[in-house]
Amino acid sequence: MLFSCTKDNLHDNIVSMKYQAIAADEASNFFSSTSSKELFAKTKNNLDLKIDNASLIFEYIKNTSLAMPVFKATTKYRKMSTEVFLVKVEDVILPFLFNRIADEKAQTKEFSGIIIISKLNGDFVNGYKVINGAFVSQFIKNTNNYTTEENINFVNSLRDNFPGLYDYYYARAHPDYNHNLMAQHYRSTIADIAQTFDNNTFPRQIYEDLAWAGLRVIDENTNSIAWNNLTTEEQERIKSNLLNIFHNGTKNCN
Repeated sequence: MLFSCTKDNLHDNIVSMKYQAIAADEASNFFSSTSSKELFAKTKNNLDLKIDNASLIFEYIKNTSLAMPVFKATTKYRKMSTEVFLVKVEDVILPFLFNRIADEKAQTKEFSGIIIISKLNGDFVNGYKVINGAFVSQFIKNTNNYTTEENINFVNSLRDNFPGLYDYYYARAHPDYNHNLMAQHYRSTIADIAQTFDNNTFPRQIYEDLAWAGLRVIDENTNSIAWNNLTTEEQERIKSNLLNIFHNGTKNCN
């Protein structure tokens, strides 16, 4: 699903023309052609790229009847997951690398991290920041002269680009994203502030739970993504602490 969403964006960002259908034999024989062999040889030296031709599958492009050939692949970058996909424009087949760098600190099953789309030789084409399976930012810096390693370093440097992520996603895509972002990533900071202000009156877990105040529910019918990812036991403990301490606890105000 994540790859499907990204290749839909590819339609707008790489080419303005319509894709053409690629036959199964065209796809399976693509890397055997003379021109492809030459490009692959150069790329292989740079990336140690290995393509699994037996892994060929076709993924349909949204709102079309066209299917895109996709191959599994590996590179020398062991923390990067790579696939190769082909598009055909004006009778020319173009190969691209679909690279994913997972956020090792992510705690949900949905993908969080960086996506880099590049040419087979490593030239940067497009990049995205993803949190919990949702696209939150698109990297548009001109890095056409970057090597693949420079592309990866550039994208990694944007991991914590909060202002850019906030502006792109909140202003242009999803007005509830700021709420979800705080619920997912800033509860510990809120807990730190509360614990310091309260002079460590309670165990740490209490402050972690109280940090959920205002972050559990987005609106009357919608919970935050982070809240839905908790177990039932965690949710019940948090609600109990919010009720007994946050709402009904003693209040010493000057």
